[in-house]
Amino acid sequence: MKYWINITKLTWLEVVQGRVFQILLASTLLAPLFGAVLSSLFMMDIGKVYMDGVMAFVHFISMAFILFIAASLLARDIEQKVCYLLVVQPASREAYWIGRFFGFVLAYVLLVSLLVIESVLLGEFIFSAKAAVYLAGYSWLNMSLLIFLHSFQYISLLALVFFIVSWATGLAEIIFFSTMGLILSWVFPQLLLVMGQSQGVEGAPVLLYQIFEWIYQLLPHLNGANIALLLTHGDERLTVADMSLYIMEHVGYAGVFLGLGIWLFRQRDL
Repeated sequence: MKYWINITKLTWLEVVQGRVFQILLASTLLAPLFGAVLSSLFMMDIGKVYMDGVMAFVHFISMAFILFIAASLLARDIEQKVCYLLVVQPASREAYWIGRFFGFVLAYVLLVSLLVIESVLLGEFIFSAKAAVYLAGYSWLNMSLLIFLHSFQYISLLALVFFIVSWATGLAEIIFFSTMGLILSWVFPQLLLVMGQSQGVEGAPVLLYQIFEWIYQLLPHLNGANIALLLTHGDERLTVADMSLYIMEHVGYAGVFLGLGIWLFRQRDL
């Protein structure tokens, strides 16, 4: 049991001491500044514009973390045979896999925490003297929830990267398929929604409509775009039950991808 904890600590140290991660840490300061600059260009809805600007940087930092830190480090483990040093008795491949994953999650949580703190502090400073009519749903709670809930999407995508690494042969394949996974995670749910509607499949076989509907039911209906729309407009339809289900769905996806990755990695010839 303790070996996966040791690998978690090792992964944490490798990540936080890396130059790329330190650059990402420094760049978290740019997220609220970017949002503030955008909001200064508008007369109304400046709170909404601020939150949208911050989230644009959150997505950029999260994708950079997954591709340039997590995927790259795992690819190095495979290509340079670092796995041989970590997967030795009495440690197991499962301990290595789980330890690596939670080490990355802890580092990502640090990034997200800084983004929340910095965005809330600057937002409160900028909007403290503004009338509510200008804020369009902004509050420190909405700003915090927006970043916090989006982070679960990227944790499940991090697990997808682990699944890809379990069968990919090197850095090029890992980066390519991870990038495609990130793109599809944004495009595919919306595409299914459109194609699952009657006007989207007009003239198509009924079975095709049912297939799209079944696949769509497997995806979180409350996605990142919906969360951003509801929170930035101050909509009260975003309930605790909805948020809890959203979190459980993404934790479930992460568990499935991580489990499949462990199964494939256990059979892989290192």
